[in-house]
Amino acid sequence: MALQKKLETRIQQLKQLGYQPYQIRQIIEEAIGTVQWDRVSPASQQELVEKLEKQICFTVRCQKMKQQ
Repeated sequence: MALQKKLETRIQQLKQLGYQPYQIRQIIEEAIGTVQWDRVSPASQQELVEKLEKQICFTVRCQKMKQQ
């Protein structure tokens, strides 16, 4: 259950950073091969958490550079 909460939190963060739902679905599908992240193995969910965290970090870095 903790992984699902992490995933929900990361998805929310992406939304707050300006990602549209279709973009988030695309990232999820690219990472685990399906948009139904709640139906994949815990290992795949962990992989997705890591992918979303990398995307968040990348976006934050880009936004900081844009502000300079």
